[in-house]
Amino acid sequence: METTADELLKKAEGHFEKGEFKDVVSLLSDSQLSSFNNPDLFFVRARAQKELNEREKAIADYDAVIKLKDSFPAAHNNRANIFSVLGNYDEAIKGYNKAIDFKKDYAEAYYNRAYAWGHKNEHDKAIEDYNIAIKFRNNYPAAYNNRALSWNSKANHKNALADFKTAIELQPNYPNAFRNRGFVLYDLGDFQMAIADFLKAKELDPEKFGFLEYDIKLAKEKIEQ
Repeated sequence: METTADELLKKAEGHFEKGEFKDVVSLLSDSQLSSFNNPDLFFVRARAQKELNEREKAIADYDAVIKLKDSFPAAHNNRANIFSVLGNYDEAIKGYNKAIDFKKDYAEAYYNRAYAWGHKNEHDKAIEDYNIAIKFRNNYPAAYNNRALSWNSKANHKNALADFKTAIELQPNYPNAFRNRGFVLYDLGDFQMAIADFLKAKELDPEKFGFLEYDIKLAKEKIEQ
């Protein structure tokens, strides 16, 4: 009895959920995919390729998904994410536009597009997209954190600090928000509060934010001056 596309998809998704990304790729061979021409099968292999840092192969699989089913918002979004990681923000934004065209309330796509706008120094557009992302998903600490960064780039420190506060209220163990707020406070001359935020970020993620020891040292020196 031949395996159906649904059975193959279920098995592939099982491997994916266990982090067995190579098994997904092995299971979903080119010959298997060509025999089914199922966009969901290409989609799960694309996700596995991305996790294996096989970005070109992931893009090719997302292209196959879109060719078979253009109205697949997650495929456009995920494909755009790869271009964003590669620094091709213009191509990424095109993909997010398509994702949003097909799913008007796609909070993640608005968030990702905002991130791309921010890297293009288009902070007004970034803030607008973060606003929409938050509208569709109010409990979105990463959107508040990143919107704060855009506000700070526009020298609107009041709004930046307010957004960092909300991000931390939504996710109290959010080291990035503490780190980012610490740098804003440092720039504003509030060195004591900056030190407190740097210490909290270090406590929450010592491996990632161990470097903040240097910034803590600088802030202490500022206080002693």
